Amino acid sequence: MSSKFMWIIGLAMALPVASHAAAYKCTDAKGKVSFSDIPCPTSAATAEKVMGRGAGYNPLSEDEKNEFKRGVMMGCTAPRNVCECFGETLADTLTYEEVQQAMKNRNQPTPFIEEKSKKAMRACQATESRR
Repeated sequence: MSSKFMWIIGLAMALPVASHAAAYKCTDAKGKVSFSDIPCPTSAATAEKVMGRGAGYNPLSEDEKNEFKRGVMMGCTAPRNVCECFGETLADTLTYEEVQQAMKNRNQPTPFIEEKSKKAMRACQATESRR
């Protein structure tokens, strides 16, 4: 297992784990109310998230990004500028769901996260080498 993947896993453990899925309350133009575990369609007259975070693309909150970046800095063995770049890039790239998935599969590398990790590290190392 790559050390970069282990950074992600270690960092992910600092983030809160969702204990429930999201629920959405959707009201259509005729006033009909429905509940769903997926976001309301754009045609809904009103849409309200009534519980938690759910499936889909949820970027990390600013607090989660800061925790993630702190974790990267604690486990990083590359030069400081590369570590900062790496943490920032991944915090902006990974979704909440990807971090949660990485936590569930701690002992098994997750290909899509490993690919994002490798891409971020290559970009940060390239930036550092141009300085």
